[in-house]
Amino acid sequence: MNKSEITQILGGHVRAEENENGTALCVSMISENVDVIVTLPYKILELHYKAKNKIGETLVLDSHECYGDQELDDYKECLQNIIDIAKSPNFRTTNNDKTVEARGYEWYYFFGEFSS
Repeated sequence: MNKSEITQILGGHVRAEENENGTALCVSMISENVDVIVTLPYKILELHYKAKNKIGETLVLDSHECYGDQELDDYKECLQNIIDIAKSPNFRTTNNDKTVEARGYEWYYFFGEFSS
């Protein structure tokens, strides 16, 4: 997707800024304990996640590539998830700081190493 398509989906719900080299939008979500930056590159259906603690140390890095028959729908669903979380961001790390969970009605997996 290009920049205008991504910003159209994100609408006014999420504050996104273009990265320094103009190849992606970056969405920052700040919570009490953990800050999350999601990078949305143009032209490819990928999302890159980074969680940092309050002193700026990176806790978790992850990426998600949308592919297959439903790749565009999968990507749009990921963007919608970001919109929902950005309304009231609340994050925590679990699984020995390998997983980031977001709080909705309850805590749920957002990104990182999946554990059951």
